[in-house]
Amino acid sequence: MRLFEATRIPIPTLIEPAIACGLIALLLLPLWPCGAGARETPSGALPDPHGLGRNNRGELSYWHHGNVIGRALIEFDDLLYVGGGFTHAGGIEAPAAACWDGASWMPASSEDLDGWVYAFAEFRQMLYAGGHFQHCGAVETPHIARLDLGGSGAWEPLAGETLDGDLFALTVHDDGAGPMLIAGGSFTAAGGTPLNGVGGWNGANWSPLGDGFTWEVEPGVFLPGIVYALHVFEDQLYAGGAFTHSGATEVGHFARWNGASWEPVDGGFDAPVMAIGEYAGELVAGGHFVVAGDEVVFHLAHLGEGQWQPFGWGTNGGVFAITNFRNQLIVGGEFNEAGGLDCSYVAGWNGYDWYPLGPGVDDNRVYGLGLYDGQLYATGGFITSHAELVNRIARWDQPLWFALDEGLEGTILEPLGPDGESPFHSLGGNGATVPGAARADEVRLAVRPLGDGGYALRYSLPADGWISLDLIDAAGRRLSRIAEGVREGGSHELRWRPDLDTGVYFLRLGSPAGCQGSRLLIVE
Repeated sequence: MRLFEATRIPIPTLIEPAIACGLIALLLLPLWPCGAGARETPSGALPDPHGLGRNNRGELSYWHHGNVIGRALIEFDDLLYVGGGFTHAGGIEAPAAACWDGASWMPASSEDLDGWVYAFAEFRQMLYAGGHFQHCGAVETPHIARLDLGGSGAWEPLAGETLDGDLFALTVHDDGAGPMLIAGGSFTAAGGTPLNGVGGWNGANWSPLGDGFTWEVEPGVFLPGIVYALHVFEDQLYAGGAFTHSGATEVGHFARWNGASWEPVDGGFDAPVMAIGEYAGELVAGGHFVVAGDEVVFHLAHLGEGQWQPFGWGTNGGVFAITNFRNQLIVGGEFNEAGGLDCSYVAGWNGYDWYPLGPGVDDNRVYGLGLYDGQLYATGGFITSHAELVNRIARWDQPLWFALDEGLEGTILEPLGPDGESPFHSLGGNGATVPGAARADEVRLAVRPLGDGGYALRYSLPADGWISLDLIDAAGRRLSRIAEGVREGGSHELRWRPDLDTGVYFLRLGSPAGCQGSRLLIVE
């Protein structure tokens, strides 16, 4: 049985009459860039060539925070704990973290956190929460806190030095020296101990894991890396995020810890990894990427026989959450298609094909997936499912998604940093950049034949940023990069004359604000 048999998107048979030369631009597909030859007017330079937002310490941040009300899910002490940027759950006050017992909501703690919770983990019978916060009540708990149910009932600080930046991922790993809580994020140190995005907590002190991570944003220019995902698979620790190097070693947004240093896995990815999981005995990664190793994988890949491989045609937008439910792989993100099928922000893979989970959610990304009492839950920025109010968290009960009481509500749309300024900046827009309702902040790509064997390629950007425009073939191989570089927000056009054999090809435009693509059918 082939668990990962590829599926193909049917090639449209409609032919545009205006294309007398036989070259056709069909079916917009949003895609993310990977790694020139057309004429184009250059634009000005930007201090951030990859267009990423920066927080108040100048660090890069890939998250769009405008609607991330729900983010983290974990089952602990027979309750479902939910973390995010909300202030109320089910109508009760429960800032940043709340509990669901299957029927009603309650606060996670007797005292409130003052920011966002991005990650949970259980370590030594206590629940740990990480994110962007500084206090629980009047007690300082910078970026990470623990909940001892046998203690005060409030979030408690960790002893020792504190992290100097936000925390996005937590897991527990034992590399032979005993279990440690592993944290990933945008922090660079704990007190005087350099960590560079990832560190281990033994219950008393933080310690580094090798050199941590950095991002080479342009040749010779390195910025701190960010870890967005951590996962232990077959007793090995894996990290994914927005980084390209660990020390002098290139790792491509994904790395494996060997007990002494971080090492690459099949060449890594061409853009940030946002989620890591497993399915059918193999490691799975999801994110903004399109290329993994030498394969085009469209935002989701599994590691089979040491090489990254696609799940059919993958999704048409980023994957931010991965889980297993009843022997099926479930993913959530900013897509509305999986394998060419309509799947609104959440989809399932049964080993052969993609399928929708009912109507999905209607209007925003899925950022978290989790299991509680044998049922599947999703959380994120969405408000409705099939026009029914679910309010940022929903339970799957085939064939529909159902609300958890009044859901999650909040006014914490962007937490404030110590200087009173927002620590985050949007990547562009409050919704996912996928086909659908037209918005002024969308990335757009249009292809117009010129009648002489050439094309006019027109694209528009909502803001300044780094773009790449690639040509790939039907097998997913990247053939050439047509254009790349910093471009100003607004409309651009370039002339392109390909020399291609008959067949199906793709044009893919990637930018920090989103991606678009066009399929090209070349006939004699």
